[in-house]
Amino acid sequence: DNFKFLMVYLAIDLDSIVADGLVGLAPNSPNDHPNPTLVTTLYNEGVIDRNMFSLYLAKTDQDSKIWFGGFDPEYIRSAIDGGQLMTYEELESQIAWQPISSSFYWSTAIEEVQIGSIPIKLSVSHVIFDSGSSLNYLPTKEYKVVVGEI
Repeated sequence: DNFKFLMVYLAIDLDSIVADGLVGLAPNSPNDHPNPTLVTTLYNEGVIDRNMFSLYLAKTDQDSKIWFGGFDPEYIRSAIDGGQLMTYEELESQIAWQPISSSFYWSTAIEEVQIGSIPIKLSVSHVIFDSGSSLNYLPTKEYKVVVGEI
């Protein structure tokens, strides 16, 4: 009841986008946005158990997923515990949670990147995660190394 939505009456040059809608998932930043985000509103109203969301970004020919209020253990179980039956809490304790470093977007410090066992030397100290971007951006030097290793 207490969430404000924006109605879009006209959208130009979006014909190629295959989507059912657009949802902003920026971090809460009371100094910049006086209204709470969708996820925080759902949490405050008791619709979801946790003030969090999680994403599963799939390959192009598969469906990506989003969960509000937690994560689906089936999507991370094989990556973390080799498919063993760990509880939700046990799985959660194995996730490397990172603090965000910006109130404007989902950004965190980054120390190391590897492709397989090959380390990639970085010229940047932070990474931005943006579920609304179709592309990932890297500095040119790192991009060339990554493409060379794929």
